[in-house]
Amino acid sequence: MMDLESLLNNTEPEPNSGCWLWLGNVDRKGYAILGGNHRVSRAIYTLMHGPIPDGLLICHKCDVRSCVRPDHFFMVVRVGQRRHIIGLRQLGHHAGVPLLDLLDRLLL
Repeated sequence: MMDLESLLNNTEPEPNSGCWLWLGNVDRKGYAILGGNHRVSRAIYTLMHGPIPDGLLICHKCDVRSCVRPDHFFMVVRVGQRRHIIGLRQLGHHAGVPLLDLLDRLLL
């Protein structure tokens, strides 16, 4: 895996949205990817915060699939076969519950 600085140096700022657009490969859905089919968003999140727990996904607040700006990411839980997603950050914020406490409750 590349280091964080190398990954972030392969971006171009988009002034209207604040996104950092990936200049490397993207998959057929438009997500930034590294060799194979490894998403850049997951690599950056892991380098900054450690491993992503099983059953959780990294999503974009900005809804720009090629964006790799770390503060545009948030962690979500995949629920059921239909892949409905619950935004933990938003849910925790509205419930007044810190994100990590909410995550602990859901994973227990």
